[in-house]
Amino acid sequence: MFTTIFLSSLVLIAYGLPVEIAKPTKQVNPELLGGGFEGDMILPPGFDPLHPNRGVSINGQIRRWPNKIVPYDISAISDSRDRQTIELAMQKLMYDTGITKPGQTSRTSCVTFRPAQSTDRKVLKIQYSTGCSASN
Repeated sequence: MFTTIFLSSLVLIAYGLPVEIAKPTKQVNPELLGGGFEGDMILPPGFDPLHPNRGVSINGQIRRWPNKIVPYDISAISDSRDRQTIELAMQKLMYDTGITKPGQTSRTSCVTFRPAQSTDRKVLKIQYSTGCSASN
């Protein structure tokens, strides 16, 4: 009887001891999988992203979307929920970057997203991929 209790106690103690869980030695940041500056930006030659006066905008007409309109193509996005998420994010960006002029109640957006047309020369193409990336 004593032997049974002793062996049962040993088994319970052995299975009750904490086990050290191996920690990953290297964390992978998915934002850095695409390469480029901060993992997702391919910058033009001579552009210094670390310049102290860089700010949040890009200076110069040549780098701006014509008439502040960004034509986009999300035809590669097959899931309707993903498409809706992307379109809602673009609408939020248009609203959040907009301004209300004195005496008006509507907002004037600083950027407008619209579906691409066959006449558009440059298009923002959104597709499924690994990590984040942008290219010309």
